[in-house]
Amino acid sequence: MLQRNLDTFYWVATLKSFRKAAEKLFLTQPAISARIASLEENLNVALFDREGRSIQLTPHGRKLLVYAEKFIRLEEALLRDFGQQSGAGAALRVGVSETLATTWFPEFLARLSNERPAVSMEIHVDATSVLREQLVQREIDLACLMGPVSDSSICNLELCQFEMAFVAVPKLSALHKSWSCAALAAQPLLTFASNTRPHRELLELLSGPDLPALKMTSASSLSTLTKLVREGVGLGVLPLAAVAGEIESGSLCVLKTDLQLNAIGFTASYAMSPFSSVPADVAKAAQAFLKPKLIKKIYRK
Repeated sequence: MLQRNLDTFYWVATLKSFRKAAEKLFLTQPAISARIASLEENLNVALFDREGRSIQLTPHGRKLLVYAEKFIRLEEALLRDFGQQSGAGAALRVGVSETLATTWFPEFLARLSNERPAVSMEIHVDATSVLREQLVQREIDLACLMGPVSDSSICNLELCQFEMAFVAVPKLSALHKSWSCAALAAQPLLTFASNTRPHRELLELLSGPDLPALKMTSASSLSTLTKLVREGVGLGVLPLAAVAGEIESGSLCVLKTDLQLNAIGFTASYAMSPFSSVPADVAKAAQAFLKPKLIKKIYRK
């Protein structure tokens, strides 16, 4: 309770606004006021001068702000120093998109567990839209997703990009030596969900008065899309690295076309918090892990 109320006090004092603190912490203003009132009651002092349109710290409030900042730094040092020695780690809730979960993330996680054994994790694999909402609502601490996340309280570190390509089973790919826009649009297309950037860009590229009406099947699950493509249901518009094994085995082929697909970018996104540096540390570790594996920001499996 004290930590939660100190966190709230810190943001109200820093932002000089109950409304801005509520937006920052995704709480209602009454909830913010209740936390501050509880803190003032416990300490038996007034922390804010609420007269006028702006709020100011009282002398007690200024004194408490120093303690709050020291408390934050002390907790970070405790987790960093004693957590590693005792094996009692910080529980980190991490959301990962399926594209990353099926490519480089398991290798990164194995390395991280060796380098930082004190950090325990809860891994959630889900669609980017779900992870974004969970992060904003503070249901997870760190999200590796198709980003960035446009929110003032979220930090985004660029991780990597994935090349996109049209892929199909050999029987379908043999229909054309070179696939025109009309030929592509005439086939059923399978790609990411309709609220994603790849889906919207595909609609823009293959929609027009001279082109056939598109028949698109979308899904948030990459494994489901890959299975449908392998069954010959249609042409997949998928990250190359995610189907590298199928392409190498010959079960899927990359279609030759002059149509340029944009790469999709991924970020490690986390909520800024004065109480823990663990999400930021893990995000930076992921960025460092990927750096030698990228060619012009593109990850290739």
